[in-house]
Amino acid sequence: MANNSKHEVWLTRIAVAVDVADRNNDSILLYSAIRRCRALSLLAPDDVALQLNYFISNCWSAIERIRALEMGRYEWYQEGHVEQVFYLRSIINSPSFIKLSKIRRNQVITNYGNIMNTLGRFMTALDAWNQAISSSPDFAAALGSRGFGLICLAKHLPDVRHKLKIAAMARQDLKSAISSAAFWDSGQEIESKLIIMSHLEYVNNFIDSEKETETKLNEIESQDDYMSWCEEKSLLIDALNFPGSNISLKYDHLHLPPHRYESGDGALKFVNYFNQLKSSFAYTRRILYEGDMRIGYDHNPKNIYDSGDNAIYGSVIENYKSTIRDAYSIFDKISLFVNDYFSINEKPSSVNFRKIWYDKMKEKNGLRAEFSESRNWPLKGLFYLSKDLFDKQFVGIADPDGETIDKIRNQIEHRYLAVTQVRESVLRDDAIMYINIADLRDYAFQIMQKAREAIVLLSLSVHAEEYKRKCDSSKDGIEFVTIKQIALPAPAVPKAW
Repeated sequence: MANNSKHEVWLTRIAVAVDVADRNNDSILLYSAIRRCRALSLLAPDDVALQLNYFISNCWSAIERIRALEMGRYEWYQEGHVEQVFYLRSIINSPSFIKLSKIRRNQVITNYGNIMNTLGRFMTALDAWNQAISSSPDFAAALGSRGFGLICLAKHLPDVRHKLKIAAMARQDLKSAISSAAFWDSGQEIESKLIIMSHLEYVNNFIDSEKETETKLNEIESQDDYMSWCEEKSLLIDALNFPGSNISLKYDHLHLPPHRYESGDGALKFVNYFNQLKSSFAYTRRILYEGDMRIGYDHNPKNIYDSGDNAIYGSVIENYKSTIRDAYSIFDKISLFVNDYFSINEKPSSVNFRKIWYDKMKEKNGLRAEFSESRNWPLKGLFYLSKDLFDKQFVGIADPDGETIDKIRNQIEHRYLAVTQVRESVLRDDAIMYINIADLRDYAFQIMQKAREAIVLLSLSVHAEEYKRKCDSSKDGIEFVTIKQIALPAPAVPKAW
């Protein structure tokens, strides 16, 4: 009892210190709080350490807000954002997360959604807010944040009908956040409600201005089990496919938006690139589905010897392995698209998803001038998504599971990965590693959802860039050929094939 009391004293003192430092814009005190939390976490039980990590994440959030005010300009990369994501994910992924109070869990998940939305990763943000709202439907912070996030998404959608659908969802969330039934978890209710009311006024004005636009989408009714599974797992290539959305299309709706090529470019290479990305993703997704649904011929155990280490075999396992291996290739294809479309002009053989963002493709040189102060929100999301992937040449990583997934991929491609039903996964840098089948499945879904997010962000980043280029085209004197139609059916494969 005395020990618990001591921990409560720690947490209360630090919470007060962080709050005072935040309100006073005191970066020195915030850095001091971070150091103290890290030191105390070494002595604390797991659930207390998670609360200390929560305070660390709040410190980094405040530090970057103060830094932005002092600099007076917009910048993509801020170290504290990566730290904030890392600490929040560490809390959420911990087995002790369930030991935290329900309010604290919702605060952590809501904050995670907020920072991911700031970084342009709106799909991950929406998933987080939905989790908090599913846990507590009246949680005002999550409702208000999701409403604002949906406004950000609506702004970046090419189709005005989709904008209106998403805007209507945003309006409902904002109204719920300021209703008498909403639960506020902090003492900032008055300030927050004023901000939410300004967002509500904005979205009402937008909906009123477009009220004559046809809002009915051509929804496709489908009983197909596969497409229903894709929708359920949020694996459709569509910005509108996220938990809580009331827009059901059940197909890979998203294409490149209308865009321009410099005269003389010849074939529509970016259409070709995007078609291949969608095709690769769809094939890999089908492999994952067949493994998840246990579909197809399975060779286990008829021609497999018992190796004496509890290893299991079969097509389901190979499906999960193939998913991880093939999904990774999508990221490097996207980096080649970015290299060409944004005229980075690096050699294709040296480009990868972690490198492309940096001057001369070295992290120590900082972000390229083309990106560092860009207002392209989805492109910023792509950049921060790249930080989820581990690369030994780069220091920062925003996903605690990133290095583990990279080890698994390397083991699948170049060594041996044995799969067992034993609870604990044993991951070593040996010729053979052992992993629990449930962990392998989880990692396969993780990497596929990131690949899907990357493709959606790529399409929306082209839309944002095309708007900018349209505004600038009268100034640069370059002639462009405009792609007026978003997509045409691709030529059919000959039946003889």
